[in-house]
Amino acid sequence: RMQVSEGVTHDKPKFVKTARAADSWRTGSLPDSTTRAVFKPKPGTAAGEQEHCLLPAWDALDRHVLRFHGYFKEAVVESNLENHRVRHVVVMYYLEDDTCHVTEPRQDNSGMP
Repeated sequence: RMQVSEGVTHDKPKFVKTARAADSWRTGSLPDSTTRAVFKPKPGTAAGEQEHCLLPAWDALDRHVLRFHGYFKEAVVESNLENHRVRHVVVMYYLEDDTCHVTEPRQDNSGMP
């Protein structure tokens, strides 16, 4: 997703299709949200269909994270008491910029820093 123009290279922003937020603008001293005009579909759209707009991913997916719990088996050759250790990990996938963060939860008295 690189874009080059006139010798300058920069990342092309990723856009995401999102539902348009409901318009909460109020006019006058009484709110217009109780009138039937607000609930009627706009011309050109079906009754159950929402309008969509394109937003940059850094704005639409800000603070959205997928979290996965996993484990892996680590072979232990230094000890005759155990063949392998099961180590738990947490994988965080950030939708905003498509990055991953893998952490291992701290275990008390495990001997590992």
